[in-house]
Amino acid sequence: MSELKEIIEKEKQRNTIQQSRVMYFYKEGTFMRAYEFSAWLWCKYVKEFKPTRRKAKHLDDPIIHIGCPVSSLSNHLPDGAVATSDEESAEIEITLPSTIVPDDADIAAMMADFEQWKESCPLTETTKKKNGSETLENALTSQPSTITGIMQQILAFPVEQKSMLDCVAFLSDLKIQLAKLI
Repeated sequence: MSELKEIIEKEKQRNTIQQSRVMYFYKEGTFMRAYEFSAWLWCKYVKEFKPTRRKAKHLDDPIIHIGCPVSSLSNHLPDGAVATSDEESAEIEITLPSTIVPDDADIAAMMADFEQWKESCPLTETTKKKNGSETLENALTSQPSTITGIMQQILAFPVEQKSMLDCVAFLSDLKIQLAKLI
């Protein structure tokens, strides 16, 4: 994957309508991520994904990105979009057709819309990960120890507002609680 600074610089280069139709996705493990303007293009013109806005090391301003599993990216491509991939850098470039982003689109208005969208997304706080023993200890001491309590936790957990990692961590904690009951 390219360095984050390079990705952000690439995202800022939107001087022509042709450049403003291009989305860049980068492979990060089993996910594809789009940053900044590419993320906005995807959410506005292709499919609404939940964006994440966070501070990044070595960058002054927060960044925003979206992501999806590598295997599902092609399922969302609109008709007429052209995707080209660079195997060496694990980058996919997707160009939207003029039927989606017209030739007479106002680039300045698009940039203003992007900035407004970015600022409207809440800043996600980065937390340090706990080691496995702390998570196990917390799960065993602070969680309900009844099936009813676990069911109430499941019903109260806002899956649609959580990231995939949060959901996996929640599921792991539930598994620990259930193991304690058995």
